[in-house]
Amino acid sequence: MIRKLVVLLAASITLASVQVSAQSPAAENTTNHAHPFVKQAELIYQQSLDAEKRGDVDLYKRTRTKAAYEGTIENLKRMGKSASDLSPMLKKAAAWQTDLSQFTFVRCDAKTNVARLLYRRDGKDENGSTVEFAVFMIHQEDGEWRIGWVGNSLGPKVFMGKERTADEMLEKPRFALK
Repeated sequence: MIRKLVVLLAASITLASVQVSAQSPAAENTTNHAHPFVKQAELIYQQSLDAEKRGDVDLYKRTRTKAAYEGTIENLKRMGKSASDLSPMLKKAAAWQTDLSQFTFVRCDAKTNVARLLYRRDGKDENGSTVEFAVFMIHQEDGEWRIGWVGNSLGPKVFMGKERTADEMLEKPRFALK
């Protein structure tokens, strides 16, 4: 009897731990790069980049929102290509993707099922100091977090006497928290 109870208890603990590990951290407004939601979002973003590098259409489709995936397919059609050309196209596009390890996390702006993660990198070019912002949207679809739109903005740190901010990029409708 005790042995059956121990087995039953062990099975219950295992089931509970599987359910807990399957739960996603909630999206939150934070500047804490170590926040569990930020870490999860970055992992999904990295999986999306890995899918592009390998031309893995299935992983790409699982990590991107339906709108982002369908937009990619639509772009292929506009170029006169078919959906079967997606894998090689992803491999080519991977060269232009943003490696967040080169950026500093700024903040995560979030609502219940959508979040926007913002990053910054300062640099220099032949004209002086530069600033680059990177942003990506993550949406909850079908109970999973998926990467939506991704964007970058690079330019002089000071433009027309004012320091550049990410505001201009974040004001675009595709980066709205809706």
